[in-house]
This record gives sequence, C-alpha cells and structure tokens, in this order.
Amino acid sequence: MRILILQQSPGIDAGFLKGFLDEEGHEWTQVDPGGDMQGVSKEGYDALWAIGGGAVMPSAPAGAAADLVRELVAENGLPYLGIGFGHHLLAMALGGEVGPSRAPDAGVADVQLTEAGATGVLFDDFPEVFPAFQCHEAEITRLPEGAQVLVTSPDTAVQAMRWGTRAHSLQFHLDADAAGKTLAAQGIEASPDERARLLADCERHRETFVRLAERLLINWMQTAARTR
Repeated sequence: MRILILQQSPGIDAGFLKGFLDEEGHEWTQVDPGGDMQGVSKEGYDALWAIGGGAVMPSAPAGAAADLVRELVAENGLPYLGIGFGHHLLAMALGGEVGPSRAPDAGVADVQLTEAGATGVLFDDFPEVFPAFQCHEAEITRLPEGAQVLVTSPDTAVQAMRWGTRAHSLQFHLDADAAGKTLAAQGIEASPDERARLLADCERHRETFVRLAERLLINWMQTAARTR
C-alpha cells in the first residue's frame, strides 16, 4: 500500500504509525499541508492520512488540505486515517464544524466506545473503556452529514468518528511519546511538575498504548480493504 501523509507538525511525528508501515512493507510520502500543495502528486496512492497538531485549532477549512480530502476521500473513495489535526480536517472538509473545546485538556484520560464503535471494525478487540493521551484546545462541534461517533468521553463528545466505510479519525493519541512531542511542538505552557506528570502518565500506560495502537492499525487496514 502507498500512503500519502499530511503531517501538520514536524515535531509530532507519530513514529509508531510510520514504524508500523515500515515493518509491514508499506510505502509512504509525507507532505506539509501548510506549504505549497499545488505540486503534490495525487496519483498512485492507495490511502490518505493526516496527523499532528493536536493542540491547535484550524482557523479555516484548511484550504488545499481540505480540498485534497474532499477529492481523494469523498469523491474517489480513498481510505483515510486522521489523528489530532486530521480529525478536525476530515470534519471540516466534509461540512462539519470545529470550535474551541468546552474543556481543553492535556493528559491521559479514559474514553469510551459508543455502540457504533463497539460493533464496528476499527475498534474491534478494544475494551469498552480505555486510556488515551489527550492534548487539545479544539473539538468537533458538528458532525459531517453521515458521520458516526465511535468513541466519546464526558468532556469531548466526538473522540473518534467514521464517515462512510473507509474514513476514520481520532481526537486522541495512542502513543506513549505523544506528551513530550506535543508539548515541544506546540509550545504548550506547563510547569516542570506538570510536564513531569504528563510524561510519567504516558509512560505508565506505554504497554497499553502500544498494544491498542497496533490493534487499531491492523483494524484500519481491514477497513481500507473494504469496497466503498
């Protein structure tokens, strides 16, 4: 599989995602959605991913990146995986809305599968409630038409969603190194004690994050193999 990756924040490299692709022999090309995308080739890819920027709210429908999502995902049916920035991007590209979080948060917190999430493919073999790293100041405030919520939490209604059968996105991260990456890349203000707490919290959940992240990506590959 050849995957085009829109990477908003170079400091948040989602290494476990790319490590999975490399181990499984998949090819990927990374581009900056904030740069000049006019020269980005859209030919020959089997899927589109968008990652990074978990704490920054897009101020507009992300211009060329949103256009790309509409063309490749909505019109051409390419499988999609969005995390953080990619979660918001999918919603805005398909007519949903993103606004300030009711409860901005940074740290590990439990999220819960909805009925659609528990019976769907992406979160197959996940527990009903599981920990995830949160670092966001924005959230989806209106779903795109036809989207389903797969994961929720008391403070953030749309923690994960599905649109169609092959487009999925997550607000949260399943990466034990996400706290350090996000704090560094986003310049989030945190006292030394708070930073140490966040890093320790993620480290304590490392084994769970690795297991769930690997399962998520295996499941996503299964959704990508489905027809439209």
